[in-house]
Amino acid sequence: TSTHICIPMHYLVSRIFLSAVGLLLTAATARAQTPAAPFRACGTPPLTPGQWQRMLDELPAVHRLSTQNAARRAPVSLTDVPLKLHVVRDSAGQGGTPPADIYRALVGVNERFAAAGVQFYACGQIDFVDDSTYLAFDGFEEYALADPRDVAGTFNIYFVQSIRTRSGIAACGYAYYPGTSGRRVLMACINIRTLTHELGHAFDLIHTQGDSNSPDELADGSNCATAGDLVCDTPADPYGQSGATATGCTYTGTTLDANGARYAPYLDNVMGYWSSCQGRMRPSAGQMARAQAAYQLHHAAQMACADSDPTPPANLTIAAAPGRAARLTWTDLATTELGYFVERAASATASFATIGYTLPGGTAFTDPAPPAGALTYRVKPINAAGAFSNEATYAAPPGAYCIPVNANPNCAPNPTRYLDGVRLTQGATTVINNMANGCGDFTYFAADSGALTVGAAATMRLEWPSGTSLYAGAWLDLNHDGDFADANEQLFSTTSTGTPRIVSFTVPANTPPGPVRLRVRVQTTLEGPVTDPCANASSGETEDYPLRLRTITGRADEEASAIAWHLTPNPVRATDVWVELTGPTNHAPLTARVLDAVGRVVLTTPLPGAGPYRVDVRGLRPGSY
Repeated sequence: TSTHICIPMHYLVSRIFLSAVGLLLTAATARAQTPAAPFRACGTPPLTPGQWQRMLDELPAVHRLSTQNAARRAPVSLTDVPLKLHVVRDSAGQGGTPPADIYRALVGVNERFAAAGVQFYACGQIDFVDDSTYLAFDGFEEYALADPRDVAGTFNIYFVQSIRTRSGIAACGYAYYPGTSGRRVLMACINIRTLTHELGHAFDLIHTQGDSNSPDELADGSNCATAGDLVCDTPADPYGQSGATATGCTYTGTTLDANGARYAPYLDNVMGYWSSCQGRMRPSAGQMARAQAAYQLHHAAQMACADSDPTPPANLTIAAAPGRAARLTWTDLATTELGYFVERAASATASFATIGYTLPGGTAFTDPAPPAGALTYRVKPINAAGAFSNEATYAAPPGAYCIPVNANPNCAPNPTRYLDGVRLTQGATTVINNMANGCGDFTYFAADSGALTVGAAATMRLEWPSGTSLYAGAWLDLNHDGDFADANEQLFSTTSTGTPRIVSFTVPANTPPGPVRLRVRVQTTLEGPVTDPCANASSGETEDYPLRLRTITGRADEEASAIAWHLTPNPVRATDVWVELTGPTNHAPLTARVLDAVGRVVLTTPLPGAGPYRVDVRGLRPGSY
């Protein structure tokens, strides 16, 4: 599977122009250099001098919104913004971008634009354009395709198979800054990153490396308000200049600015184009303040969808699912919905944001990793500004691990995108040897357990079916709190896709010994490197393993002394309030931990000195500990 990266088109145009006329090689030609292929370009036209001046004139409004948001105690109120979706297919009505891919991308776009107070929805039904002429789209065909089909009051997005701009550049997509060529976006690469990026241009966001008509931003940011991307929380970006290089998401370049200072750009900003970095690609707070200002100044008064909302869903309920997941179910009462968006708010007063979708007729959704605390959910049709279901609340149980869900099965005859083997070794010791374990979505291998020494190098060998390109990642729950979200808990995230994949790591030497859970994930390269232990994916697999951490010495002294500890009564009865723990009378202060059957810590109690000790077990559910 290939990943298409959008490179700013106007830099390529600058390079061709400079070579043709033989200008003196100055900083301008350095800016024109671009990384090696393969890539597809961002075809959004460069700013005109008039557009650049307009943006400068609007800076007070942007600054005012930024200040208000920083001081805001209440969440940003959300506005529903209509999109008219146009999907080009062949003349027989076949092919075209699958609607599910569009909805999946919109979920990510809405998550990122929530900070700007914007949530996108589809206006009416999808407009299918059954004309093979426009599949391989040429920029000169734009007016013939779009002028008769644009819907006023919406952002019109056209999904085609490929794009060649009027400048002859193969593009992932392009859009227009406010005030030019209507509200129109052309898309050939449908993913969260590219759609967020192109809509960003429609909301006045400039590439982080600036524009061919904007002054270069200095590395110290001293001219950030009048140069580069006009946003001061995105560091100056030398992308495209000679010497600007990166490895993964780490900048390794030596490029100097006009003052001789070295750059330190962010490589994971959604408006930048560092092809080596495939992280979550988010906008900054300053960019979202600019987008919010652009919406209010240029779009809000004209936004309106004339189509009626479908009938809202009803009877939304939530139940606990395996791990810490929330299982939502509802009654589908509509007949014209494109599918459903699932929205979640972190509290009763927080703003809702889109977290997932279903296809038409959907009546259930699983949120695999809800954050801690009381959450509120609601559901609405994808093609509705309102039409919400009732709201329902849920709080994930403490200490419960998330279980990711993959949208597509991975067993043959489906594409075999699964983890087929995990071998963990430390020196000559084999800790896990679970090879040729077959396809699946999520598996907890309770029997595949071993001891891992902290502070010593370990090697993990991962295998998946040959001919399959996957990214992999792994985590250890080092502090036994039922998640993989704490510092140092991600062991690695690969950026190479071949199999077998061999990765080395070291558990921090100061990690306390005890039982932990290991998580290993693989997913398709289209979704980028594996950086989230819980997020749903289109295809892949997750495997969990119980491990024991030990120190270099093995802590044999503590293991030997543990034999002398006794628990009464044992087994514990349902009517018991206390259990008594007796053991050595002279020892340093210790902590006793109660673990459930899968190794999660569910109770801790101090052992300050001489016993015996009474441990309150009233809060434990029936089971084995």
